[in-house]
Amino acid sequence: MKNKFAIQEVAKQYNISPQEIIDFLNDKGVSVDFGYQKIVDPRIIRDLEKELVNRNKKLPLLYISEADIENFKPVTKPIEFWQDANIPNLEKLIYKTLSFEKPKSEKIVGLTPFNWKFVKAKYNIKYSVGLNFTLFEDTICEIVKIKPGISVLDICQLLGFGNDQEIISETVKGLKTDDILKVDDSGFSLNLTEKGAVDIQRKQKSKPATNAFFDLFIDFYNPSNVHAKEIFSHSKSHKTKPADILITDFELIKNLAEFQQPTYQSSKSGYILQEAELIKDSVTFFESRFVAIVTEDLENNVQNKIWIFDPYKREISKQLTKTASENTILYSLITEKLYGELKETVFESVEKDQEQIAFDNLLVTATKEKSSKKSIPLQFQHFLSPDSLDTVQFEDEMERLFDVVQKQLWLIFPFAMGYIIEKRIRLIEKAIKNDCSVFVCFSQNENKEFGAKAVIDKKALEIFNKLANNNERFYYAELPKFHEKRVFAFLDDNLKCEYSGSHNYLSFFVQKTAKGVRRENMQRLIWSENSAKELAVRRNEFAFSYCERISDELDADIQLLTAFSKTDLKGRSEYYKKQLKKIKEFSTILTDQEMSFANVISLLEKMDQFIQKNK
Repeated sequence: MKNKFAIQEVAKQYNISPQEIIDFLNDKGVSVDFGYQKIVDPRIIRDLEKELVNRNKKLPLLYISEADIENFKPVTKPIEFWQDANIPNLEKLIYKTLSFEKPKSEKIVGLTPFNWKFVKAKYNIKYSVGLNFTLFEDTICEIVKIKPGISVLDICQLLGFGNDQEIISETVKGLKTDDILKVDDSGFSLNLTEKGAVDIQRKQKSKPATNAFFDLFIDFYNPSNVHAKEIFSHSKSHKTKPADILITDFELIKNLAEFQQPTYQSSKSGYILQEAELIKDSVTFFESRFVAIVTEDLENNVQNKIWIFDPYKREISKQLTKTASENTILYSLITEKLYGELKETVFESVEKDQEQIAFDNLLVTATKEKSSKKSIPLQFQHFLSPDSLDTVQFEDEMERLFDVVQKQLWLIFPFAMGYIIEKRIRLIEKAIKNDCSVFVCFSQNENKEFGAKAVIDKKALEIFNKLANNNERFYYAELPKFHEKRVFAFLDDNLKCEYSGSHNYLSFFVQKTAKGVRRENMQRLIWSENSAKELAVRRNEFAFSYCERISDELDADIQLLTAFSKTDLKGRSEYYKKQLKKIKEFSTILTDQEMSFANVISLLEKMDQFIQKNK
């Protein structure tokens, strides 16, 4: 990125809305409008480029400064619908990130900044580099380990070499040089050295030890946290007063070094840490600011569950969350801090209105229904409770759905526009790769005879044709006139969900961080008998329309057979082979009572036979 750049070009390069870039720069204090803009300060460009390259595509592009993190204030009454709210970017990012992590039955009680302590310490060490034993070396050492004092000749005879000692003698000579075997002058007695006994147990030949020193990051609340360096080296920290912590245990040091100092201790690469001594006065205590989130589990009536948000990596820290939940002292520190800021508990001071209570009860009921089943995979749990989704949220929802759906996905929307479908191709293909059959339904034109605008444009139809020709699990059909917007998803063999509302998903697209967009709503509904009945009606219509289209194509091709070249005949033959296979696959999805494919399959078979005869 140079000092002069086009916002639209940058947005296109990174597949992001231009408005997101403008909002990011405005948050940073740079006034920007659409078009070309000169940026004088190269640091601004570097910050923007860093954000664009490293951003999580599920999350909005939000500028968050170190001052935002340091000055973050406790939030004691978090809002449910935060997208359009006038709240700080960091708070907005926390809500968005947590929405991907927590179950729907958990409600946020409050957020509070928390200074997490960690330690940096330096150690004097001895380490060696190990080389793997050859199969031959390993065999000889194992024999010597079992039979100390065995001779070279005995090993030769044991391994089937007879009296030929040359190969064994050369291998033994090398093991002696590496100080693994002790050999008397005559070669009659072989024994493992002290070093050799250790090496053969490790399955590595260690070189003589080397002196060095290294630093380790140590989590004050969980010293065995091997990810401490990864977490705290990316955070802004400041020194704090010392506290008691035991960091001299060799096994602890060795485990931390495996992750933090792999050039001195690595079981995979052969680096072996032999000694580690803490350097006096090298221990320094630090604090980094994170954000603790306390939630209420509505289903189990658990008031205090804790999540830790890492504002530097912009994610929920799984390691710190686990520590905060399991370390009783830390757990108390966080909850007492939050409730100290609340003055009195949220559960006593904040009364829920009847609508909220009803919705909470609905969530709990849905969750209980869900948990009554034998086993629900984690990736499906999000989709099995009711929810109301606005325009932006539904975009997120569909991305998540396409990621996990495994059996069937029915997209029932009246309009289909090519430039919108292009934005959906990646998601559709992702679902197909999961062996999911995707069915797209669009409406007949209500006023076709009066020249009204088509409900599906030429480009969309071309894309659907291409997808259908290249994928055996993609189908599309024009249904009798309708104006509903529905999605039916078969997550696996047993679990299903549906959506209904006003979002035109196949003809309208919005960036997930856009502001002031057209207001739409989709409801996620719990699957019911009524869901199954309504889908059955649409599947009947779909099957009839799909088969009628193929039948019309057959009739047209039969009329043109005499005009087909050999190349054309071959192409049509391959096309109908695919259609025959797809229709057979499609027929297994529907029951015999819903639709019979016998006539169409018969036509396809006859067409293919005729083409084969006329090649």
